Amino acid sequence: MAGPEVNVDVKGVKETMRRLNSFAPEQAKLINKKIRGEANKIRDRARDYMPNTTLSNWNNWPAHASEGYVGSMVKKGVKTTKANSRARGARYSNYIAIVNSDAAGSIFQTVGRGSSNDYFVTNMLERFPEPRGLWRAFDELKSEVGAAIMEAVREAEALVSDRQAELDTLVAEAKKESQQLQAQMDKTQYTILP
Repeated sequence: MAGPEVNVDVKGVKETMRRLNSFAPEQAKLINKKIRGEANKIRDRARDYMPNTTLSNWNNWPAHASEGYVGSMVKKGVKTTKANSRARGARYSNYIAIVNSDAAGSIFQTVGRGSSNDYFVTNMLERFPEPRGLWRAFDELKSEVGAAIMEAVREAEALVSDRQAELDTLVAEAKKESQQLQAQMDKTQYTILP
């Protein structure tokens, strides 16, 4: 189950990284490593914010055993992923995401966002005010991490731009040579033998 997810929106990253990988795969790996490293800062902070225990007996729900809260499992469920899918109808897709794949962790992070006023929600909000977990970590680190990711993306864009400039120069030189050869051929007189 993929749970809540936070994003830093940067347009054109996938295309830039695809182009960079086509001619400089080692550079692309290094930049991907930088981007993932920055996203991992949010992941690690979010894991720190996930408590080992929450409300009493949540980890003992017999009817919903798979959704019981086990702190170690919830912390492991906070992951950095390569987000290669795109939502239906969306004009963009994620490049990297931080998700909480644990059901209990997802519930912990999002409980109280609806209009329910039941006992569980009331107790959770009293004991763990919003934002919690992943959202709290994202709110605290989004400026720092966003700036570092943008720097890595700009580095990739500069490499791609430099490569494109090199290719444009080569194409212009080849075109010029071709025109010169054509001009020489036009000047050459051919004799047709019977």
